[in-house]
This record gives sequence, C-alpha cells and structure tokens, in this order.
Amino acid sequence: MLDRIVIAGAGRTIETILERLVHLAPVIVLDTQQSALDELRVSESPASDEHGPIHAVTKRLADATSRFVLEDVRADAHLSVAIVAATGDDRRNIEIVRLAKELRFQPVAGIVIDPAAAKEYESHGARAIIRA
Repeated sequence: MLDRIVIAGAGRTIETILERLVHLAPVIVLDTQQSALDELRVSESPASDEHGPIHAVTKRLADATSRFVLEDVRADAHLSVAIVAATGDDRRNIEIVRLAKELRFQPVAGIVIDPAAAKEYESHGARAIIRA
C-alpha cells in the first residue's frame, strides 16, 4: 500500500497514467513551469468509481532534480512513497531517479524518451518505461 505517489513532470504523457494512479494513493505533481501545471487536466470525478476511491491530486511548482524538493515531498521515512520521473528529458529524469533511490522512494519509475537511455535508468534501480 502506498502513502503517496510523486510525479515529476506535468506534461501530456502523465495525463493517462494519472487517471490510474489516483486510485492507488494521493498524488503530488511537480513541475518547474506553472503553465504545465495549469494545463494538466485532473478528472473532476466523484470521490470513488468502479475502480475504487479517487485520491487527491496536488500540483506544486518545484524542481524535482533538487534533493531538497524530493526530501520535502518524501517527508517521513516511514511512509511508502513512489515516484515517476516524466519530465520529457532523459538527463533530468535520470537525475530524479538517482536521487529518489538515495532517498528511499519505492517504487521508482522513469519515462524514457530515447530507448538507448533505458539501461542508465535501470542502473540507478528505476523501472524504465519507454514512451510509445
């Protein structure tokens, strides 16, 4: 059971997975651009549906490549917090998954832009998901 899910990057890639993740735990979406957070569509569904309860989505203007930011959203070390690095830039995503593993996020996943970079995500202990 997850206490929280963090998504780094508010681009269109996460809109489809966000619909699924809200059934697992509360979600925090981080992005460095307010416009991306503003444009992110979050379903205005009831508190639950046939897939179970729908948890809250919080949007925060913040840089997920910052250790301080990730420490803040990670919070209590006893919590089970997952992260998805989905910024649209492999270098940034790899830095996010590297920091996330150090800070004991679990599970850690990265949305891979260039399939050749997948091994680097995996070398940091992340599940590499190649964007279709």
